[in-house]
Amino acid sequence: MVNNSFGSGSGGGNSGAQQRVKGRVFVQPVVCGSVSQWLGPDADQFRSHRWRVYLRGVRNEDLSFFIDHVEFVLHETLQPPVRIVRSPPYEVEEYGWGEFEIIVRIHFVDKLEKPLDLFHFLRLFPTSGARLSQEPVVSEQYDEVILSEPPEALLRIMRAGPRSKRGKGGESVKTDLERYFTDVRELEKVDMQAISAARDTVQLHSSRIQSRLADLEREREQLMDQIAQIDPSAAYLPASH
Repeated sequence: MVNNSFGSGSGGGNSGAQQRVKGRVFVQPVVCGSVSQWLGPDADQFRSHRWRVYLRGVRNEDLSFFIDHVEFVLHETLQPPVRIVRSPPYEVEEYGWGEFEIIVRIHFVDKLEKPLDLFHFLRLFPTSGARLSQEPVVSEQYDEVILSEPPEALLRIMRAGPRSKRGKGGESVKTDLERYFTDVRELEKVDMQAISAARDTVQLHSSRIQSRLADLEREREQLMDQIAQIDPSAAYLPASH
């Protein structure tokens, strides 16, 4: 989840600030992902995997209604390390052998809004302990572009959605990666359920601890009463913490 806080972008200045919508926040769901494939034991050790990293809509809708272009900032050993994609599908293909974090930098059609960075960790190897195979490794993450006090024109574009560009509903972007796409909204729902379950578990343990502490305090008081009956001066000993 990324928040583009209020601030002047390219050519922002005071005039840009006056054109922003005070107190308004707009959230645009997106997905960053990658698909990688091991090329087998005979592949060059430095080009052992073919991979592609991408930015897409949660329904694979065309995001160019608010995106001017996307920069993919790769590892410095890959030349050039910055790749610019000006139209969907927003994808970059490369070959390599190592995993690393990729910056996905969104440039908006409204230049008053400064570019926004998302981050995706490129996965080449299965995380489940499975043996290396030529089965594709797919890694996707749900994210949100959060625009705080966006420019008026950009807010209108974002509210209108993909139809603001072509005068019709958003069309799916054609890409051969589509067969690997997951329903990240469902994944997010599962994550939220897991967080909720973990929170309930913590609260239960906390409640049990508080109950046990109360029991111990009662036992301490009973013990002090018994001691006082034997030695009244001991009744005034402070409780230890």
